[in-house]
Amino acid sequence: GADDAIIVLNGRTESYLKYLEVAYDLRGLGASVYMMDHRGQGSSGRMLSDRQKGYVKHFGDYVRDLKKFVQRVVRPAGHSRVFILAHSLGGGIATRFAQRHPHLVDGLLLSAPMLEMNTAPYPESVAYAAAQVLTWFWQGESYAPGKGEYYTETFEEQTLTHSEARYAMGEAKLAANPMIRLGGPTNRWLSESIWATWRAGWDAEKLTMPVILFQAGDDQYVKPGRQNSICAEAVNCQKVRIEGASHELLIE
Repeated sequence: GADDAIIVLNGRTESYLKYLEVAYDLRGLGASVYMMDHRGQGSSGRMLSDRQKGYVKHFGDYVRDLKKFVQRVVRPAGHSRVFILAHSLGGGIATRFAQRHPHLVDGLLLSAPMLEMNTAPYPESVAYAAAQVLTWFWQGESYAPGKGEYYTETFEEQTLTHSEARYAMGEAKLAANPMIRLGGPTNRWLSESIWATWRAGWDAEKLTMPVILFQAGDDQYVKPGRQNSICAEAVNCQKVRIEGASHELLIE
């Protein structure tokens, strides 16, 4: 409705610039649209001197940032309801936020939410243990094994979307704004994020507000398992699986 708010949260490495088309499409609903970039990426401040590294000290920092945004920016505007439309990492953050602060959000729309990462070729538990050990041995700010600086993938190389036009549009925005580029995740980010997805699973029944979870049928980045179990255990969750869709459902 006209006095509702929709907060759009992006995924890892992304910025709000990538979702201007989504905001444009949402105008027809009459709601106010809010966007923010998570700490350490997009136009927000970086946590490390090396701007390329995907880093967060505590996953809870993401959740606290969102809480601050809702309490200081969105709620004071006097909206009757606040909804969150969150993609991937944003979906993981929104889930933890809603579990901890259910009174601050009236509904969740989750796009391929990061509730179980694809850590292939290793099982999640092994990836977590490795990231933890490396973090203990002062490697928390180093890239996770096999990860590194930002580089441009061709449309044929990438597995995020089937939309060549939108992929090109996203890459053009990064080329025009090189400061918002982000490389791979660090060991600390990985261990913090995997632990947070486990917590999200344990607290599934704390999702008391209506949830619609959109699942990508051909997702190479997040797995469906914990999306399924959390949606099944939440109080009011509807799962919509889109067969054949790549990870970036809002870009698809």
